[in-house]
Amino acid sequence: MPRRQSLTEICRNYIHSKVAIIDDDWITVGSANLDGASLDYSQNPYTNWFATWLFGLRPKGDLHENRETEVNVSLFDQVSGGPATTIARDARRRLWAEHLGYASPTHADLQSPPSGGDWLKLWRTRAEAKLAGLTASRITIHSAKVLAYPPEPGTTKISDDADSAEGYLKWAGVKVDALNVREHFRRFDWKHGQWEDNAS
Repeated sequence: MPRRQSLTEICRNYIHSKVAIIDDDWITVGSANLDGASLDYSQNPYTNWFATWLFGLRPKGDLHENRETEVNVSLFDQVSGGPATTIARDARRRLWAEHLGYASPTHADLQSPPSGGDWLKLWRTRAEAKLAGLTASRITIHSAKVLAYPPEPGTTKISDDADSAEGYLKWAGVKVDALNVREHFRRFDWKHGQWEDNAS
């Protein structure tokens, strides 16, 4: 009896980190979006302000809007004559090594931009290699964790369910019947160091 081939699993991962790195000299890391919604006030006023105030679900103050609490750490290399550091550059290399599938942040591809100074070219190349592996007659898993960003809604039809991982993969030319496409995965309990059974 032939052995059943196991399916390769793939799951979309939405990254909500707040990191910006400019020219390997300036970096900001934290919880704040760089706009008024994070740095000023909540976009959604409380509709039942009395009940939320009465039961202590909101702080005292403006009855319609709450100020947000956001924290970022920013570093600008050699500002005000300070000493040179490699913090921003090293962080960029570590993050890119993880996302682009390099074994080490010291890989030559991450040290200086490709010809023409176009860093985006490196991301495109790695995303294309990932897609090529997924569309091959025998699926191969490239170490990169990125795929091309989907087109703007309305410009190109992705699928009837454009927000799903499966719809995007079909648009990209991947034969999804050869994959186990997961829309959700189990939560990880960092406090106890174990996976939870609830997959939603």
